[in-house]
Amino acid sequence: MSRAATAASRLFLALVLLLLVFAQAVTLPGLAQDSVARFPDAASMRTPVLVLAISALACVQVAVVSGLTLLPLLRRQRTVDAVATRYAGICAGALAAAATLVLAVGIYVSSRTGSPLYVLCTAVAMVGAGLAQLMVVVRGRLLPPARRAAARRNAVLATPA
Repeated sequence: MSRAATAASRLFLALVLLLLVFAQAVTLPGLAQDSVARFPDAASMRTPVLVLAISALACVQVAVVSGLTLLPLLRRQRTVDAVATRYAGICAGALAAAATLVLAVGIYVSSRTGSPLYVLCTAVAMVGAGLAQLMVVVRGRLLPPARRAAARRNAVLATPA
């Protein structure tokens, strides 16, 4: 991966991370307050939905940070490494958790209000689950070469000089 591509990817992921923090700190609480003002019957759902939504965004933030951690490894072509495998697994787990939380928000809101929000949340959760599955496949492709590389390092260390 070239230096320019790595820098552009880092910049993009940093902007995504900043937007996620802004959404957690400003947008979601403001949206929750506005929803309660417009629909007073939904006041009891404000806190649970807000907690679930902020938690889902935190999971996405973990995935973005693991992506930022993987970028230098790609640039140095160290993808066949236990560190890369670990961060790919962290990314997959975070995306799966985010998909589960989004689905939980949809089910909770729909069960309390009769809203068809579960359709949108199910679609978003399916995208998140698909991305998590993609990261599981990437991790699976990295795992055997990482084990072979570790075995070679151990064999080199074990040979007498």
